[in-house]
Amino acid sequence: MNLHKKIAAPALLFGLASPLLLNCGMLGAIPGADCPALKDGNFSALKIKGGAEVEGQLKGFLEGVYKFDQLALNMETDLIAVCSELGTAAGMDEAALAAKPNGGEGAKKVCADVAAKIDATLKAAADTKITVEIGEPTCYADVNVALDCLKGCSASIDPGQLSASCSGEMSCTVDAGADCNGSCAGNCEGKCDGTDATGSCAGTCEGKCDTNCRMKAEGDCSGKAQCQGSFTPPTADIGCFAQCGGAIAGSVSCDPPTVDVKIDGSAEDLKDLVAGIKSAIPKIIVIGKGTAKAAISAGESLATQATALGSVATKGGLQAVGCIGMAGKAVAAASGAISVNIEASVKVSGSVTGSAGGEGG
Repeated sequence: MNLHKKIAAPALLFGLASPLLLNCGMLGAIPGADCPALKDGNFSALKIKGGAEVEGQLKGFLEGVYKFDQLALNMETDLIAVCSELGTAAGMDEAALAAKPNGGEGAKKVCADVAAKIDATLKAAADTKITVEIGEPTCYADVNVALDCLKGCSASIDPGQLSASCSGEMSCTVDAGADCNGSCAGNCEGKCDGTDATGSCAGTCEGKCDTNCRMKAEGDCSGKAQCQGSFTPPTADIGCFAQCGGAIAGSVSCDPPTVDVKIDGSAEDLKDLVAGIKSAIPKIIVIGKGTAKAAISAGESLATQATALGSVATKGGLQAVGCIGMAGKAVAAASGAISVNIEASVKVSGSVTGSAGGEGG
């Protein structure tokens, strides 16, 4: 059974330059300390003393940091690509949209340049008014990933424990063609309590739906069970939580937001831009208000765990102490990059809505 958790991302980032992170980072300056595993992900070659428990906690934590760092890198790569897509639609040259991930700065430059181009284009189209309304993405983390990860590192977990950890409503999504008694955004073979302008079901379907059907979970779910409230995972050791936190953050997926574009006047000269807005902006919002913010709690947890594992690291030897120190720096850097990605997405989405804050919708 697949379980999903809805992400409720915090509105503010945690303190990226907190003493907690800075003190951990200082450990990485110990002469002779090195941690190649944080660069190549090869934790099997990492030599840690202190026995199996110490090794398991430290390696689990370091794997979590590595996954978190890769998550930040992939996030920036995706944001550069989607801002470039929007820039191309706005008529920008390919060379002006070229950038590589660089702690968030690559995405920041490309998205800011695209935002400036869109601002100028819309201001120049004095006879045409474009209004863009952006909805909110709905994001879920795959809690089945948590189940597999927790089982694999230190915890004996069954699906029932995860289900009981959901404080909100459980829903079940079944594939197209299965029996449905819930929401259906497609054609309903049976009774539908409401249709949209195209004749598709826009309400509750009782019968079969030709798209995914989401209904209230009652007992076993033959599809994907989703937790739409807060989720508290079962108890596991600190290294296991770190390792699985990074995996869960990387598993987050989002339903894209609605983007409604209204045009007052002739839009012939802006048709490519309008098409680009409809295609790219939902992806940008998913990154900036969905997956990026969902990763923040994982980074905060890793920062706390870095301090908690300081005393454990001393039992693991010089390399272990150096690795934990370098991991603290890596968490701070990756968290900072995610923060910059959020700011970049806000900047470019604000350019199409005309909002000063850039949040849109």
